[in-house]
Amino acid sequence: GHVGFLERCARYSRLTSRTLLDVGCGGGLFLRLARQRGFVAQGMDISAKAVAVASGDHGLDDKYRFRQPAG
Repeated sequence: GHVGFLERCARYSRLTSRTLLDVGCGGGLFLRLARQRGFVAQGMDISAKAVAVASGDHGLDDKYRFRQPAG
């Protein structure tokens, strides 16, 4: 699952930077797993509730949240 994917990315990537953007991050579990493995991870989600959970539990900065269009 997620852990195996992150470990393969870290092991086989030729990039020197481990920056990751999780679009549709939900509650931030993938962000937490990525950060634990040395990635600089940010996330964004359309759901204000999900962003609040991710912010509280995993340190997601809410400026990365998608904003719903007015109307």
